[in-house]
Amino acid sequence: VPDGHFKGVKTSLCGTKVVVWNASLVNNAEGIHPLEARVNHVLDDDSQPLKTFDKDKDPYLALHVNSTRCGSSAAYLLQSLPLRSLKQGGGLVRSIRCVVLRVSELLVLQPKESTQGRHPRVIPDKFLHHMLSSSSSDPLLTNHTTASTTSAPTPFLRLRVACSHGAWTVRTENTTQKRLRSSTTTTAILTLWRPSEEMMQIACKEGAEIFVTSVAVSWTHDQLGLTSSKHTTIQRIESEKTAQEFVGYEPRSALTALDMKNKCGKDVDTCVYLVHVTDDYAFATDPSWAILCVKLARWGAKVWKNGTLVCLRNVFVSHYDAHLDVLDCVMTDTATVSTSPPAPSSYFWAPFLALKELFICDSATSTRVTALRRRICTTILNHDPPPSTSSPIHVDDNVPINKKEGQVALPSTDMESRQVTGHAMHVYTLPTPIHDPVHGLLSAVLYVDTGAHVHEMLVPAHMTTQVTSAVACRQLVHVRVHLGNIDDDMINSCRSWEALEPFRARRVVAVNVQRVSPSSHIQVLLQRLGTNP
Repeated sequence: VPDGHFKGVKTSLCGTKVVVWNASLVNNAEGIHPLEARVNHVLDDDSQPLKTFDKDKDPYLALHVNSTRCGSSAAYLLQSLPLRSLKQGGGLVRSIRCVVLRVSELLVLQPKESTQGRHPRVIPDKFLHHMLSSSSSDPLLTNHTTASTTSAPTPFLRLRVACSHGAWTVRTENTTQKRLRSSTTTTAILTLWRPSEEMMQIACKEGAEIFVTSVAVSWTHDQLGLTSSKHTTIQRIESEKTAQEFVGYEPRSALTALDMKNKCGKDVDTCVYLVHVTDDYAFATDPSWAILCVKLARWGAKVWKNGTLVCLRNVFVSHYDAHLDVLDCVMTDTATVSTSPPAPSSYFWAPFLALKELFICDSATSTRVTALRRRICTTILNHDPPPSTSSPIHVDDNVPINKKEGQVALPSTDMESRQVTGHAMHVYTLPTPIHDPVHGLLSAVLYVDTGAHVHEMLVPAHMTTQVTSAVACRQLVHVRVHLGNIDDDMINSCRSWEALEPFRARRVVAVNVQRVSPSSHIQVLLQRLGTNP
């Protein structure tokens, strides 16, 4: 029995009733009944009946701590166990009793062989259908769809639940005692793999109290994780009001940026106006004019556009940066974003109308929004404010360029030209070259470190040798890049060469790489500081 308490009492367990569920029968390959085993055929006067027991050969029952309890002679097989008593490695849990605090939308886990490092593995089910429907117009997505047919994605739900074990014992207690209990309530993340329609109808109601059976346990830091098995069942309990008061359940509501400062470490819902959007982050505000910095997910970048009203659900509040006066948030796997106007019955309706009236209908607000965008670019991002079409890369126009060296054919007029000066750090060869209608085959990704940012850019095949030589020497280089107005459904440079995504708006291509001597670069830096060398 793998339990510290049982090991401590040892022989004192004799005569005690033990309630057992899901015990494992070990060493029973030949179908021998445990009572017929050799170890049980002992004489009555044998004072040490277990001295001949061989745990490697004799059959025995292995009891699991998550489903074994001591009880009186009239004890009933308990229907639930407190979440705080569950132990990792203690086997499946017989049953837990909990209140559903939050429910994610239906998610899917894509197999590794179909994503190939280029797509996120966990995405919403709705987005997967959208991606597959648009695969016919994108060669890369077509290959992704073909690979997905060999191994279908796995649907699942994620629920945040709170332990309500013992809620029935506090019906007569006063409110203060209930609040004291709810402040120490244990919460967990329950993952339901391949949920049935019936299971989704029961589990997807937030605020409902449920029984869940046959779940596995895992602890990560201070977070309890529960995972369903093929034998998992869910049953609704008709005592929602009592359980909600016991765990301190609060219905969903759209919080303001000021309210979210007190919710660090939690998932919240909010309605905001997007002021400035980059490849990785979106800066937003609301009528309070506080700044929210939202780290974007690896999918659905199409909806993140400047001047858009968005409703965010289950966005994680990371921390408040007092120095920059910015509230940092993260779009996790369970977070969702919507740009559609909410229904009048939705809790997003009132804040959405308030934002629309302030930022869309009021023309006087545009001046303040422009000032806020300038503050974001200069103070937080440390670069010049972008033009009307924002650029994902820092503009550096003060370094002279020799246009005669390494000049390539100019692209079409819908591309913008930018310059980047920094150290060539890494170059990676793409598994499959990307065909660009202007620059031809793009065969590699170059990383350039400017000191403040690490920029990524695609490299044409004819420049690969030149770039590789610069990287090998860690030389200071000056790179001219072109930013193309490429459709959102096509590939471009993103955060990681292993995670090239078809969901960004622009493609960054290096068209000219020049080596810069350290003395020339030092002179340019001194000129910027207003000092003569």
